[in-house]
Amino acid sequence: MVLPRTRDSNFSNAGGGTRKRLFGGSLIVNDLQAPFQVSKNHINDQTGPWKFGASIIDKDVDIQHVDRKIQPINGRQDISPTDYREYRNWFPSYLTGLSPSHIIDNLPSNGEIATAVLASSNPARPVTSLPNFIYELKDLPGMIRDIGHIKLIGQRAFSKAHWNGGAPATPRDAANLQLSYQMGWSPLIGDIKNLLHFQADVDRRVKDLHNLYENGGLHRSVGKASPKTATRKARQDRWSFSQRVDSTVTVESVLGVGLTMRESKYTYARKWGTTRWLPDYPSDRHTNTELRRTAMRLVSGINPNPKIIWDAIPWTWMIDWFTNIGDFLQSSAYSIQCRPSTPCVMYERITEYQYTRQSAPSWVNWGDGSIKLIDRQRRSASATLSASLPFLSARQLSILGALAVQRLR
Repeated sequence: MVLPRTRDSNFSNAGGGTRKRLFGGSLIVNDLQAPFQVSKNHINDQTGPWKFGASIIDKDVDIQHVDRKIQPINGRQDISPTDYREYRNWFPSYLTGLSPSHIIDNLPSNGEIATAVLASSNPARPVTSLPNFIYELKDLPGMIRDIGHIKLIGQRAFSKAHWNGGAPATPRDAANLQLSYQMGWSPLIGDIKNLLHFQADVDRRVKDLHNLYENGGLHRSVGKASPKTATRKARQDRWSFSQRVDSTVTVESVLGVGLTMRESKYTYARKWGTTRWLPDYPSDRHTNTELRRTAMRLVSGINPNPKIIWDAIPWTWMIDWFTNIGDFLQSSAYSIQCRPSTPCVMYERITEYQYTRQSAPSWVNWGDGSIKLIDRQRRSASATLSASLPFLSARQLSILGALAVQRLR
């Protein structure tokens, strides 16, 4: 039986600092600082069995950590015998009372990531579809003819006929060359490179199939950068977001003097997913010959696969820019005897507040501060179809631009 569980660990500053304002002989401000939270650790998870029969039970988890590093304010200003301002170990009220939050990110939904996780980790996925490669060779004569056009365009651009009023190279010529490279030569060269590594890919797939059938299954993580890149700046997570917002805030003003600091808020968020591929018949034994034969069929795409058919249909590459239909088809292609567990999607957000002293009178003494908020989450998610309007890459924009120029009359 799965039961929810909550655990908390908090540490608070004892407070006790004071701020006073004597004006006209009367103490109009006499505050004693109450205890405030310095660090917070909060965990929501679930107890219970992690396995039920052959099914793995992945439990939801929520973790939050808050840490404050703040310097107290000290100082006294004697204006007259009946008028003064004073801080004694008083921590800025703005920083002690701030509830930290994250900058809103634009990461994909858990369902989209679950779809991509299943598609990318599917043991049946092809490396290069040999049927599609052979089918696309029909365009090779036209692609070779385009190479000859490059020479003609160069001659037209620099020939005497051009300088004497002849026809120069047109934007449509450049668009045709761009599309010829992006939609023809670039994919062809990529397929040829993959075919050159065909044996190594087969060896890796044989190892995966051996682990799948003989060692109880495959555990796969998708979207998380290599642990060798330790810092966030060096990481190249597949689904990540970062943004910084700077502003000036007043952290104290009760004594009639505004104390301001520079607030720099930086959020880094990322998602990644995991799943387990389990064999339908764990007790079956497979010989090395059978595994290699299966691996060659999978790597080369010579197997019934709806994703391969989808890729062969014209213009589906553009549809995949704005939907995840291709990933959805690949995620549900079970051409070998295995099945995935429900994917788990991990969501990590780290926000750091940096405070730098900006303006204050000379009698006030205090230092910089920081607040750190960390949220980590794990959720089970099923594959879903989705559509969006993503930020297009430079390559995608160049292809759209070339298509637009090509169709101008």
